[in-house]
Amino acid sequence: MSENIKGIRHLKNKTIPFGKKQAFYASIFISLLINILLFLGLLFGGSRRMDVDMQWNEYISFFFWHLGSNITLFYFLLRFNFRAIKKKQFTGSRAIYVFLGTIFICIVASPVFSGMQWILLGGEKNNDSFIKFASFNMCEDLVVAVIVIMTSRIMNLYLKREQTILANQKLMQENIRVKYESLKNQLNPHFLFNSLNTLNGLVGVDDDKAHEYIDNLSSVFRYTLHSKSVCTLEQEMEFVNAYFSLLQIRYGESLRLCTDIDTKYLKYEIIPVSLQLLVENTVKHNIVSHSDPLTIFIEFPSDNTVVVRNKINRKRDASGGGVGLANLAERYLMMFGRTIDINESDGEFSVSLPLIKRLPL
Repeated sequence: MSENIKGIRHLKNKTIPFGKKQAFYASIFISLLINILLFLGLLFGGSRRMDVDMQWNEYISFFFWHLGSNITLFYFLLRFNFRAIKKKQFTGSRAIYVFLGTIFICIVASPVFSGMQWILLGGEKNNDSFIKFASFNMCEDLVVAVIVIMTSRIMNLYLKREQTILANQKLMQENIRVKYESLKNQLNPHFLFNSLNTLNGLVGVDDDKAHEYIDNLSSVFRYTLHSKSVCTLEQEMEFVNAYFSLLQIRYGESLRLCTDIDTKYLKYEIIPVSLQLLVENTVKHNIVSHSDPLTIFIEFPSDNTVVVRNKINRKRDASGGGVGLANLAERYLMMFGRTIDINESDGEFSVSLPLIKRLPL
């Protein structure tokens, strides 16, 4: 799930992968490439073929003037193409519109820029030379215009691909979110049902404890209702201690909780209500009495995990782990891509939960 969120953030607001800035950079790149080739051509006799005899300073002036003209023309060509393809579906009629519009811009703008360059060059004042020069620039600009059209078409396909990826990512995220919330909400009635059973055992037996239990239950249940997808270990341990106070109202010294908290893990992340679920299951499936007290251990081995363990003293009518552990395992797999470890050996039952340093969003 975290990888999906990263992908969505990467694609966020990327429905338009090109705009003014991209058009400007692309026009500079194309113009530099063309003008370097043209400059080399002029050095090897191109200027003589155009009846123009230039000095070095005139070569430099021509290069930068031609470069500026090309950047301006190609910028408008790219902007026209980008705006044309990003708003509507690229149909056959749309393609014709883009092609004709691009050619029209070249036919109108290219002679204007050629005339300005011709004046700077100080070329001979005869129509044949200017026509040759203008025709050369027109051919160059039309070739580039075709390249711009092809490039814009490729970028349009890229845009559609990005939009499809974004839509699929959003759909995948929504499906995961709905499934996760469904799993999470399964635990709320499960937790409430067990809590009401405990409260039922107190009513009429010890009314003061029953009232205290109701107050604590209200605080605890508020946490389960408003918990997020992940929480810190510190928050979860506060919740576990509050929940355990409810259990002690009923069981007293027959139930003990021993924690050995490594403070370096307090800011690590964990699935909310996960430790509480394990404590609840331990009490649910094992005998708790004055003659046979139950001790629950919450420990932190050195491998970035938290382990909840207890000696096995099962009730005869105790059922299996049911929805609780299976639910927790699936939520861990969905949220972190990690598995929980359930182990039963040497008369002990333990569940190991991975601690996540941070959720990569």
